[in-house]
Amino acid sequence: MIAELQPLQRRLGDLAGLEWSVFESAFPSIGVGDWDLAGKRIVEAIEINRRSEFVAGQALYLAFLGWVKRLQGSTDQAVRHGRDAVTLGEQTHHGWFHPIAVGMLADTPIDLGRRDEAAHLLTDARSAVRPGQPEGILLRYLAPLAEVNGSRAALDEADGLLRGITGPVGSAWLLGMDCYLAVTRAWLDRDEPARARDVLTLLLSAAERLAWIPALAGGCLVDGRAAGALGDHAAGRTLIGRAVTLAARNGMPTVERDGRACLSAAPL
Repeated sequence: MIAELQPLQRRLGDLAGLEWSVFESAFPSIGVGDWDLAGKRIVEAIEINRRSEFVAGQALYLAFLGWVKRLQGSTDQAVRHGRDAVTLGEQTHHGWFHPIAVGMLADTPIDLGRRDEAAHLLTDARSAVRPGQPEGILLRYLAPLAEVNGSRAALDEADGLLRGITGPVGSAWLLGMDCYLAVTRAWLDRDEPARARDVLTLLLSAAERLAWIPALAGGCLVDGRAAGALGDHAAGRTLIGRAVTLAARNGMPTVERDGRACLSAAPL
C-alpha cells in the first residue's frame, strides 16, 4: 500500500512546488505595477492548487489576489477575493493563512475610510492567532489594528516587530509594505511624525533601490504627509507629488486620489 501511494505523493509534491513557483512569479509583476499579469499568475497558482490536496493554500493566493485588485483600485473584487480567502482560512484552520487573509482584507475598508469595519475584522482575527507565530503573520493583523483602534500598546508592539525584522543590509519586507504604511499612519494619527518617518526609512530605501512601484508610491505619500507635519512643507509636497505621479502612471487610483487631496489642502 505504501509503495502504491508513493507516485501520488510525488505528484502532489510536484504540484505544490509548481503552484508556489507560479505564485512567486507574480511578485516581479506586482513590483513594476503590472497588475493584469500579476493577477493572471496568481489565478494560475489557484488553478494548480485545485488539483492538489493542500486546499489551504488557496486562502493565501486569494488574499494576494485581493491585494493586487486593491492596489489597482478594483475594491469590489478586492473585497470579494479577500472574503473568500478569510472563509477558506477559517474552514481549513490554517494557523498562518487565516490571519494573513484577515489582515489583507482589512486594508480595503481602511482605504475606503471604513475603520470600524476593519477593526471588527481584525479584533476577531486576533483571538484566533496562536502564540509564537512568525513576525510577518502577527504584523499582518497587528499593524492595521494599531491604525484603526488607536491602541498605543498595539502600535508599540507592531512598531517593535517591524524593527525586529532581519534581512540583508538595505532590505525591507516589500510584500508587507502595507504593515509599514499602517504603522506610519498610526504614528501620524498620534501626532508623532518623526517616528512615522523613521518607520519608513528601510521600506523607502529598499523600494528605491529595487524600483518597487507600490511601496514607492504608497511610501512617498505617507512620508510626504509626515514631512509636512514636521514643518518641511516643500519636501512634503515634493514627496506627495512623486506619489501622485507614480500612481497615475501605474494605475494606483487610491494613492493618486489621496495624494491629490493632500496637495489641495493648505497648509500641507
